[in-house]
Amino acid sequence: ARFNSILWVDDELANVAYEISILQHRGVNIVTATSTADALQKLDGVEAVVTDSGRQEGGQFNSRAGLDLVARVHELRPKVPIFIYTTASVAERIERDAKDAGAAGVFWSSVDLIFTLGPPPGKP
Repeated sequence: ARFNSILWVDDELANVAYEISILQHRGVNIVTATSTADALQKLDGVEAVVTDSGRQEGGQFNSRAGLDLVARVHELRPKVPIFIYTTASVAERIERDAKDAGAAGVFWSSVDLIFTLGPPPGKP
């Protein structure tokens, strides 16, 4: 799959600046959000969603924020694929729940994520 417009949800966007910049350099429009509520307001026009697995929501850490967002997006926009991008240990732990919630994939490798989301290098 290759997407022209992606909503990227992470409460620590600086941690994914590298991944976002590579996709932008390859011509992908990245819309960012730092919370589930913010993300749900920005779904129009995006072809895919990437979310972290856990994040600060309303002043508290929610370890299931990504899974919650997967379920909401799957309910509101069933045709929009949503991917969870997290650490290897978390990816292994949540993969089954993520797929059950409707996630298109769970990634911990930036190389695999970028390959799945964006056009190959030199082919914007």
